[in-house]
Order: sequence, then structure tokens, then C-alpha cells
Amino acid sequence: RSKMLALSVSLFSGQTLDVQIPSDASLNRLKRLVQSKLQKPVASLARRSGRPLPELGSVAAEGLEDGEELTVVLQQHDRLCSHPDGLCFSAIRRNGTVKFWGNALCEVCGGPPDFPPRTELFHVQKIVAAQNAFAAIRTDGRVVTWGECCAGGETSPAVAEQLLEVQEI
Repeated sequence: RSKMLALSVSLFSGQTLDVQIPSDASLNRLKRLVQSKLQKPVASLARRSGRPLPELGSVAAEGLEDGEELTVVLQQHDRLCSHPDGLCFSAIRRNGTVKFWGNALCEVCGGPPDFPPRTELFHVQKIVAAQNAFAAIRTDGRVVTWGECCAGGETSPAVAEQLLEVQEI
């Protein structure tokens, strides 16, 4: 049975938060937990010594101990994603919201006023583009899609329920 570890996570701003995680949890799960609590995209976690934690592996294998202090490095830059044909673009702003623009006739970035799903595009950490659709992963692990439905841009409620706790798109 795994033991629960209490870790203290600090930002360079001085803000701290406490997290509890099972010792057998993955380091990726720890990173997602911190992202979820901060509601900000996390670039990496580092030990007090400054040594970054690897992306893969487990909390136990890394030797993290109860009460240990970690530092979080936030993603600070806007990120840009382009439709493969260059018709539309999406950028992740520093605050985790998404800006999209491009050809007004393109169904991926044009379309009705609620398209893309603006109310769902917050705390975004990554966007990928397909031929006629975009997908964004939020810090809470939820995937939001928009674009042509036949290209994966429209997600049915049944599929949306499966797109939770996603680590990579």
C-alpha cells in the first residue's frame, strides 16, 4: 500500500501551496496536480537544489520524501499553433486562454459566434492542429476540440466524457 506524501510547492513569486500525493504516483500526475491547483500551465518542477524532476518516473523512484519542498516553473510564453494549410492560427496566451484568427471563410476559425468553444478554452497548456480541426488540452487534463466534425473538431458528449485526465495530445 502506498504512503501519502505531503509536499510544499513554491513559485518564484513566493506563492506556496501544499499538495498530497501517493508515493507510488507518477511524476506526471504530480505535475498535473500542481497545474490543477494553480490553474496555470507548469513547465517543470524542481527540487530545492534546482535539479528539475524528470518527466517520467514515479514519486518513489525519484526519492521524494514527506515534507519535501519543490519549486514550480510556469510556462511564460505565448504558444502558436497553425492549421496545416496556414488558413487559421491559435495562440495560447500567458493567462491560459486561447486567441484564434485566420480566413473568415474557414470553418475551423470562422463559424458561429460560439465556435470555437470559447467558454471552455481556459487554462490551456497545449494546442495541436489537424487538417480541419484543433484540439487543446487544459491543465486539468480535459481536451477541448473545435473545427469540422468529420475531422475531429466536434466532440460528442459520450467522447467528451472519455477525454478527461489526458496527459498528451
